[in-house]
Amino acid sequence: MEFRKRALSAAMALAVAAAQMPPASAAAPVSASISSESIYVDGQPRQISACNIKSSNYFMLRDLAALLRGSAVQFTLSSDPDTRTIHITTGEPYQDAGSAPAAPEAGAAEAVPSQWKLTVDGKAAPVSAYAVGGYNFFKLRDLGDAIGFSVGYQADERRVSISSEPPVFRAEIPACPAVSPSWFDDAVFVGDSVSSWLPYYSGEKGLGNATFLTVTSLGVKNALMPVGAKSVHPSYQGTKMKVEDAVAKCGAKKAYIMLGMNDISYGVDRVSADYLQLLKNIQSAAPGTQIYVQSVIPMISTSKRADGKLNNANITAFNTSVKAFCEQNGWYYLDIAGVYADEYGALRPDACADKDGMGLHVTHSATAQWVDYLRTHVPMV
Repeated sequence: MEFRKRALSAAMALAVAAAQMPPASAAAPVSASISSESIYVDGQPRQISACNIKSSNYFMLRDLAALLRGSAVQFTLSSDPDTRTIHITTGEPYQDAGSAPAAPEAGAAEAVPSQWKLTVDGKAAPVSAYAVGGYNFFKLRDLGDAIGFSVGYQADERRVSISSEPPVFRAEIPACPAVSPSWFDDAVFVGDSVSSWLPYYSGEKGLGNATFLTVTSLGVKNALMPVGAKSVHPSYQGTKMKVEDAVAKCGAKKAYIMLGMNDISYGVDRVSADYLQLLKNIQSAAPGTQIYVQSVIPMISTSKRADGKLNNANITAFNTSVKAFCEQNGWYYLDIAGVYADEYGALRPDACADKDGMGLHVTHSATAQWVDYLRTHVPMV
């Protein structure tokens, strides 16, 4: 995709023109193409140029500002070329600063991470951005969270909806078309032995260049303990460390966590409180990382590990508790339990790797269903 260059005003050129951008990032470029979704604002169809990058929609700020002018979430723009920062001021109408950038043409182009920063009403806003064909494109959902408008996606209609109502977060992600494995290139997976097959599904098998921090017997309680010679903690680049530190050091933008099976015996209330603390530790250590909490999978109905404390009833109660605090904290929740549950809520025997023993691990082949679920349950906008 190429962009026909047109004259921009000096002020906004500083914000969007490639000539004013810092040297290209060393990060490998990704593919960008024209978004094929229809765009609606407060229920009305609107026209706006958008790029699809890693299965999400990205807009130019001046286009979005013009689109929302006169609405309850209107905003204006200014820029500081010395610090390479774009400033958004909410509540003020956007004033056109010259002719608009040309719309993208059909085809594909390379997108590289933009090094411009963004503030909203004076506060730094962690918004994903890419430079494409000489212009900065910003992730729509991130802009909604930062500015205060809602974004929805209807997969069956390929429709993106923008609402001037405040955003309402939904932790559980609806099904969507499968994303490319590269969507997980900036993801990290944290888990215990239940997650041990996931690294075998890296690359084109489904999870791209994701990082994996899976450790047998890793639990929430262990993760909160100090690191020691005999402690159970993940290792990153050969060094044992706390989960939150490993997530921060690997630079992941998405953290997929599945823990709890080794802790439920301590009591659902206790492990839920400890899990909440662990996730907040991760959020604090890696504030730019979006957390995706994966539900604990059920046990087979004949599990020899099941008892009065660890059983499917308590696993369900734990997952319910986890989903609730995900809603409250803006973390996504993924129902992996539903991938494997039979009609009674137990782990299906055909998916169980140890049905004559513990009865709580899935087979290598069944892990493919898990990966398929992950690839079809991502935020699309």
